[in-house]
Amino acid sequence: MNPLAWSGNDFLGFYTLLLTGVMLASVPLYEGLRLPKGPPAPEHLDLEPYQVALLISRKVTLVAAVVQLVHSGALRLEDGLLQGAEPLASNAHPLEKAFHAAVLQGVRDRRGLLRAAEPELARMEDALRQRGLLMASNPLQRPDTLGHLPLCAVAGLGFVKTGRELLRGRPGDFLLLLLGMSVLFAVVFWVNSHYRRSRRGDEVLQAFRTQEARHASVSPEGVPSSPRPGNLVLTVLFLGAPALPQDKELQGYLAREYTQPGDA
Repeated sequence: MNPLAWSGNDFLGFYTLLLTGVMLASVPLYEGLRLPKGPPAPEHLDLEPYQVALLISRKVTLVAAVVQLVHSGALRLEDGLLQGAEPLASNAHPLEKAFHAAVLQGVRDRRGLLRAAEPELARMEDALRQRGLLMASNPLQRPDTLGHLPLCAVAGLGFVKTGRELLRGRPGDFLLLLLGMSVLFAVVFWVNSHYRRSRRGDEVLQAFRTQEARHASVSPEGVPSSPRPGNLVLTVLFLGAPALPQDKELQGYLAREYTQPGDA
Protein backbone atom coordinates (compact mmCIF):
# COMPACT_ATOMS: atom_id res chain seq x y z
CA MET A 1 0.00 0.00 0.00
CA ASN A 2 1.29 3.41 -0.99
CA PRO A 3 0.19 6.19 1.38
CA LEU A 4 1.06 8.78 -1.28
CA ALA A 5 -1.73 7.38 -3.45
CA TRP A 6 -4.40 7.69 -0.76
CA SER A 7 -7.08 10.34 -0.82
CA GLY A 8 -6.57 13.53 1.16
CA ASN A 9 -8.78 12.56 4.11
CA ASP A 10 -7.36 9.03 4.35
CA PHE A 11 -3.80 10.30 4.25
CA LEU A 12 -4.47 13.03 6.81
CA GLY A 13 -5.90 10.48 9.24
CA PHE A 14 -2.91 8.19 8.75
CA TYR A 15 -0.44 11.06 8.96
CA THR A 16 -1.98 12.40 12.17
CA LEU A 17 -1.64 9.02 13.87
CA LEU A 18 1.90 8.56 12.55
CA LEU A 19 2.97 12.04 13.61
CA THR A 20 1.48 11.62 17.08
CA GLY A 21 3.17 8.26 17.58
CA VAL A 22 6.58 9.46 16.47
CA MET A 23 6.34 12.59 18.63
CA LEU A 24 5.43 10.52 21.69
CA ALA A 25 8.25 8.08 20.98
CA SER A 26 10.79 10.86 20.48
CA VAL A 27 11.11 11.62 24.21
CA PRO A 28 12.21 8.13 25.35
CA LEU A 29 14.32 7.83 22.19
CA TYR A 30 16.25 11.00 22.98
CA GLU A 31 16.49 9.93 26.61
CA GLY A 32 18.11 6.65 25.61
CA LEU A 33 20.58 8.40 23.29
CA ARG A 34 21.89 10.78 25.94
CA LEU A 35 25.17 8.96 26.36
CA PRO A 36 27.20 8.12 28.33
CA LYS A 37 25.01 6.67 31.04
CA GLY A 38 25.47 4.63 34.18
CA PRO A 39 26.41 5.38 37.80
CA PRO A 40 29.11 8.06 38.16
CA ALA A 41 32.59 7.07 39.30
CA PRO A 42 34.34 8.97 42.12
CA GLU A 43 36.27 11.10 39.62
CA HIS A 44 32.97 12.26 38.10
CA LEU A 45 31.91 13.58 41.50
CA ASP A 46 35.15 15.49 42.05
CA LEU A 47 33.70 18.80 40.90
CA GLU A 48 34.02 22.33 42.19
CA PRO A 49 30.76 24.17 42.98
CA TYR A 50 30.76 26.26 39.80
CA GLN A 51 31.12 23.11 37.70
CA VAL A 52 28.05 21.71 39.42
CA ALA A 53 26.22 24.94 38.62
CA LEU A 54 27.29 24.72 35.00
CA LEU A 55 25.70 21.27 34.77
CA ILE A 56 22.39 23.09 35.20
CA SER A 57 22.94 26.14 32.99
CA ARG A 58 25.12 29.17 32.43
CA LYS A 59 22.44 31.43 33.87
CA VAL A 60 22.37 29.49 37.13
CA THR A 61 26.17 29.68 37.26
CA LEU A 62 26.02 33.45 36.87
CA VAL A 63 23.42 33.76 39.63
CA ALA A 64 25.59 31.70 42.00
CA ALA A 65 28.66 33.81 41.18
CA VAL A 66 26.79 37.08 41.72
CA VAL A 67 25.57 35.88 45.13
CA GLN A 68 29.09 34.82 46.07
CA LEU A 69 30.60 38.14 44.94
CA VAL A 70 28.00 40.19 46.83
CA HIS A 71 28.46 38.13 50.00
CA SER A 72 32.22 38.43 49.82
CA GLY A 73 31.95 42.22 49.47
CA ALA A 74 33.57 42.33 46.03
CA LEU A 75 30.30 43.63 44.55
CA ARG A 76 27.47 45.60 46.07
CA LEU A 77 23.95 46.52 45.07
CA GLU A 78 23.29 50.21 44.68
CA ASP A 79 19.89 51.42 43.47
CA GLY A 80 19.20 47.91 42.25
CA LEU A 81 22.36 47.71 40.13
CA LEU A 82 25.58 45.80 40.61
CA GLN A 83 28.53 48.01 41.45
CA GLY A 84 32.17 47.27 42.22
CA ALA A 85 33.07 47.40 45.91
CA GLU A 86 36.20 45.64 47.16
CA PRO A 87 39.12 44.06 45.25
CA LEU A 88 38.87 40.34 44.70
CA ALA A 89 41.04 37.96 46.67
CA SER A 90 44.03 36.66 44.74
CA ASN A 91 42.72 33.10 45.02
CA ALA A 92 39.26 33.98 43.68
CA HIS A 93 37.81 31.66 41.05
CA PRO A 94 38.56 32.70 37.44
CA LEU A 95 34.84 32.90 36.78
CA GLU A 96 34.39 35.36 39.64
CA LYS A 97 37.32 37.39 38.30
CA ALA A 98 35.70 37.59 34.87
CA PHE A 99 32.32 38.72 36.22
CA HIS A 100 33.91 41.16 38.67
CA ALA A 101 36.04 42.75 35.93
CA ALA A 102 32.98 43.07 33.67
CA VAL A 103 30.98 44.89 36.36
CA LEU A 104 33.90 47.28 36.95
CA GLN A 105 33.84 48.02 33.21
CA GLY A 106 30.16 48.96 33.39
CA VAL A 107 28.53 45.72 32.26
CA ARG A 108 25.25 45.18 34.08
CA ASP A 109 22.98 42.95 32.01
CA ARG A 110 23.00 39.17 32.14
CA ARG A 111 23.97 38.67 28.50
CA GLY A 112 26.87 41.07 28.79
CA LEU A 113 28.20 39.36 31.90
CA LEU A 114 27.97 35.95 30.25
CA ARG A 115 29.77 37.23 27.16
CA ALA A 116 32.55 38.61 29.33
CA ALA A 117 33.06 35.20 30.93
CA GLU A 118 32.67 33.18 27.71
CA PRO A 119 36.28 31.88 27.56
CA GLU A 120 36.16 30.57 31.14
CA LEU A 121 32.67 29.15 30.74
CA ALA A 122 33.70 27.35 27.55
CA ARG A 123 36.80 25.94 29.26
CA MET A 124 34.73 24.61 32.15
CA GLU A 125 32.13 23.10 29.83
CA ASP A 126 34.86 21.33 27.84
CA ALA A 127 36.15 19.80 31.07
CA LEU A 128 32.65 18.55 31.89
CA ARG A 129 32.28 17.07 28.40
CA GLN A 130 35.56 15.23 28.78
CA ARG A 131 34.08 13.56 31.86
CA GLY A 132 30.97 12.66 29.89
CA LEU A 133 28.67 14.88 31.94
CA LEU A 134 27.60 17.36 29.24
CA MET A 135 26.47 16.61 25.70
CA ALA A 136 28.60 17.84 22.82
CA SER A 137 27.89 21.40 21.71
CA ASN A 138 28.03 20.41 18.02
CA PRO A 139 24.79 18.57 17.11
CA LEU A 140 26.65 16.44 14.55
CA GLN A 141 28.78 15.02 17.38
CA ARG A 142 25.85 14.19 19.65
CA PRO A 143 24.41 10.65 19.77
CA ASP A 144 20.93 12.06 20.38
CA THR A 145 21.02 13.70 16.94
CA LEU A 146 20.06 10.27 15.59
CA GLY A 147 16.72 10.81 17.29
CA HIS A 148 15.92 13.33 14.56
CA LEU A 149 15.78 10.65 11.88
CA PRO A 150 12.23 9.31 12.52
CA LEU A 151 10.87 12.84 12.81
CA CYS A 152 12.63 13.93 9.62
CA ALA A 153 11.30 10.87 7.81
CA VAL A 154 7.73 11.72 8.83
CA ALA A 155 8.24 15.35 7.80
CA GLY A 156 9.67 14.25 4.46
CA LEU A 157 6.62 12.08 3.80
CA GLY A 158 4.37 15.04 4.57
CA PHE A 159 6.29 17.37 2.28
CA VAL A 160 6.16 14.90 -0.62
CA LYS A 161 2.41 14.34 -0.23
CA THR A 162 1.73 18.06 0.14
CA GLY A 163 3.76 18.80 -3.00
CA ARG A 164 1.86 16.21 -5.01
CA GLU A 165 -1.51 17.56 -3.92
CA LEU A 166 -0.51 21.14 -4.65
CA LEU A 167 0.56 20.14 -8.18
CA ARG A 168 -2.85 18.55 -8.64
CA GLY A 169 -4.58 21.76 -7.54
CA ARG A 170 -6.02 20.32 -4.33
CA PRO A 171 -4.38 22.33 -1.55
CA GLY A 172 -7.35 22.66 0.84
CA ASP A 173 -7.03 19.85 3.38
CA PHE A 174 -3.26 19.95 3.25
CA LEU A 175 -3.07 23.24 5.09
CA LEU A 176 -3.70 21.06 8.15
CA LEU A 177 -0.77 18.89 7.15
CA LEU A 178 1.50 21.92 6.87
CA LEU A 179 0.40 22.99 10.34
CA GLY A 180 1.21 19.52 11.66
CA MET A 181 4.69 19.65 10.17
CA SER A 182 5.24 23.06 11.77
CA VAL A 183 4.37 21.55 15.14
CA LEU A 184 6.68 18.64 14.36
CA PHE A 185 9.70 20.84 13.77
CA ALA A 186 8.89 22.93 16.84
CA VAL A 187 8.95 19.73 18.90
CA VAL A 188 12.24 18.68 17.28
CA PHE A 189 13.81 22.01 18.21
CA TRP A 190 12.46 21.86 21.77
CA VAL A 191 13.64 18.31 22.39
CA ASN A 192 17.10 19.01 21.02
CA SER A 193 17.57 22.16 23.09
CA HIS A 194 16.03 20.64 26.22
CA TYR A 195 18.80 18.14 26.79
CA ARG A 196 22.06 19.66 28.00
CA ARG A 197 23.42 16.92 30.23
CA SER A 198 24.14 13.29 29.51
CA ARG A 199 22.41 10.68 31.63
CA ARG A 200 25.63 10.40 33.64
CA GLY A 201 25.45 14.16 34.17
CA ASP A 202 21.93 13.75 35.54
CA GLU A 203 23.21 11.17 38.02
CA VAL A 204 26.03 13.45 39.16
CA LEU A 205 23.70 16.41 39.62
CA GLN A 206 21.26 14.29 41.60
CA ALA A 207 24.10 13.07 43.83
CA PHE A 208 25.08 16.65 44.68
CA ARG A 209 21.45 17.62 45.23
CA THR A 210 20.96 14.73 47.66
CA GLN A 211 24.19 15.54 49.46
CA GLU A 212 23.28 19.22 49.90
CA ALA A 213 19.76 18.37 51.10
CA ARG A 214 21.23 15.99 53.68
CA HIS A 215 23.52 18.65 55.12
CA ALA A 216 21.14 21.61 54.92
CA SER A 217 19.57 22.77 58.16
CA VAL A 218 15.91 23.74 58.01
CA SER A 219 13.95 25.82 60.49
CA PRO A 220 10.71 24.54 62.07
CA GLU A 221 8.83 26.74 59.59
CA GLY A 222 10.42 24.80 56.70
CA VAL A 223 12.66 27.65 55.57
CA PRO A 224 16.32 26.82 54.90
CA SER A 225 18.68 28.53 57.32
CA SER A 226 21.79 30.48 56.38
CA PRO A 227 24.19 28.50 54.19
CA ARG A 228 27.06 26.62 55.72
CA PRO A 229 30.43 28.36 55.42
CA GLY A 230 32.22 27.51 52.18
CA ASN A 231 29.09 26.06 50.59
CA LEU A 232 27.28 29.19 49.48
CA VAL A 233 27.30 28.31 45.78
CA LEU A 234 25.81 24.84 46.34
CA THR A 235 23.27 26.23 48.79
CA VAL A 236 22.08 28.77 46.21
CA LEU A 237 21.91 26.05 43.54
CA PHE A 238 19.77 23.61 45.45
CA LEU A 239 17.97 25.68 48.10
CA GLY A 240 17.53 28.94 46.21
CA ALA A 241 16.82 32.45 47.43
CA PRO A 242 14.97 31.36 50.62
CA ALA A 243 18.35 30.20 51.87
CA LEU A 244 19.39 33.88 52.00
CA PRO A 245 16.71 35.32 54.31
CA GLN A 246 18.91 38.19 55.45
CA ASP A 247 19.57 39.45 51.91
CA LYS A 248 16.22 40.89 50.86
CA GLU A 249 17.82 43.35 48.44
CA LEU A 250 19.80 40.58 46.79
CA GLN A 251 16.69 38.39 46.55
CA GLY A 252 14.84 41.24 44.87
CA TYR A 253 17.67 41.83 42.45
CA LEU A 254 17.86 38.17 41.47
CA ALA A 255 14.10 37.92 41.04
CA ARG A 256 14.05 41.03 38.85
CA GLU A 257 17.12 40.34 36.70
CA TYR A 258 17.28 36.55 36.42
CA THR A 259 13.78 35.14 36.85
CA GLN A 260 11.58 34.84 33.78
CA PRO A 261 8.08 33.37 33.33
CA GLY A 262 8.40 29.61 33.50
CA ASP A 263 11.61 29.60 35.53
CA ALA A 264 11.58 27.22 38.46
